[in-house]
Amino acid sequence: MTCRICGKEANHFSLKSQAKGGVPNLCRECWTERKNSNALIHANRKAQNALLGLEKQIEDLNKKIDMLENSISSVAVMESSRFIQTIDFNEIIIPIVEKTLKDSQENKFQKQILALNNRITKLEG
Repeated sequence: MTCRICGKEANHFSLKSQAKGGVPNLCRECWTERKNSNALIHANRKAQNALLGLEKQIEDLNKKIDMLENSISSVAVMESSRFIQTIDFNEIIIPIVEKTLKDSQENKFQKQILALNNRITKLEG
C-alpha cells in the first residue's frame, strides 16, 4: 500500500491495527503530522473557548460594577437628602446673615464717622 498523501509506502503499525482498519493508508511521517496537527487544532480550540469564557466573565463583572455604581449613587443621594432634611438651616444661615448685616452697619458707621471727622477738621482748619 502507498500513502495517500506523499505516495511513499504505507506501513501499518501492527497487524491488529491493520485488521481493524483503524489506521488509514498513511506512512508514519504523514500519520504523525496529521495527529500533531489535530492535537494542535484541539488545543487551540480549548484555548479559544477558555478565552471566550474569560471575556464573558469580565463582561458580567463589568455589568455588576455598573449596577453597584448605580446603587451606591442612589444610596448616596437618599442619604444626602435625608441629611439635608435633618439640618435646621435657620441655625446656620440666620447667624451668618446677622453677622454680615452687623459688619456692614459697622462699616457704614465708620464711614460716616470718618466723613464727619473730615468736615470737623476742615471747619477747624
